[in-house]
Amino acid sequence: MDLTYREIVEQREKATLSPYAKLVTETRGREKPIPPCPVRTDFVRDRDRIIHCKSFRRLKHKT
Repeated sequence: MDLTYREIVEQREKATLSPYAKLVTETRGREKPIPPCPVRTDFVRDRDRIIHCKSFRRLKHKT
């Protein structure tokens, strides 16, 4: 059985996270559909968008 990296991450998430955690497979989706990435989950994509945006980088030395 060949699993993609994304499927492995989703299985690990289901096995290790708290029952109260929101799993990536249980999200409501998006207002505008985005084609799924075979490697990154939607949460990782969102996190990367935030971390690499200009306004977030300006706050780097504020705390």
